[in-house]
Amino acid sequence: ILRRPPRILSFGYGPHSCLGINVARLEAKVCLEELLRRIPDYEVDLDGAERLQTEFVQGYWKLPITWRT
Repeated sequence: ILRRPPRILSFGYGPHSCLGINVARLEAKVCLEELLRRIPDYEVDLDGAERLQTEFVQGYWKLPITWRT
C-alpha cells in the first residue's frame, strides 16, 4: 500500500501557507532546547496527563512535569 505522509495543516498549505512558518519552528526548537538544557532532570507526571483527541487535534491538553531544584 502506498500512502502519502499526513499533511499537518497548522500553518496552512500551498499558496495559503503561513509566511512565518520557519520563524515559528525555529522559536519552538530554541525554546525546547533551552528548557531541556536548564532542567535536564525532569519527569513527566503521566497520572496527571490529560489527552486531547478531536477530529483535528491529537495531543495533550495537560502534561505536567516535575524537576529537582
